[in-house]
Amino acid sequence: MNPISDRTPLPKGLQAFAPEDLEAMRGILNETIETGINSTLTQRISAEQFAYVVNGYQRQGFPIYVLKRRGEVIGFVWVHSFCWGGDACRRTGETVLYIRKDHQGRGAGVVLARAALTLASRYGFGSIVVWVLEGNDSSLRIAKAMGLERWGYLPGVACFGEQQRSVNLYGLTLPVH
Repeated sequence: MNPISDRTPLPKGLQAFAPEDLEAMRGILNETIETGINSTLTQRISAEQFAYVVNGYQRQGFPIYVLKRRGEVIGFVWVHSFCWGGDACRRTGETVLYIRKDHQGRGAGVVLARAALTLASRYGFGSIVVWVLEGNDSSLRIAKAMGLERWGYLPGVACFGEQQRSVNLYGLTLPVH
């Protein structure tokens, strides 16, 4: 059974994002593009594009949080309705989390993943899913450590130039409160 509930406290250093965090968040997202395994983006996202996405989720009331260490944003997480399925899938949350490159492998991913589960529960989602690109071993380890199971596999659907990657969908049914 998943130990996360809507009463689980959020981790230390995690706080609701503020507009002044947007540039740091965008920088973290943009640094993942070069790898071809951490993001499905293939081009850097502009400040205007990123603000549009974040503001859209914020207007819909979805949680957007940053993880700070020594006052600097080192990662972020948000949970929104599952992008596929429209209203029929509205109780399924989809999470996005990114960690600054120089803080990867130091536990920040697990902190953000636990926060995602807590936030999903708090915001009334009955289940949560994450997309993991083939080759993104660190995200796969985090998903498995959090008890997520592979719910889907899409072979070769992500294209990065000439290179194709498969996409895995991991999910977890959250406890009912």
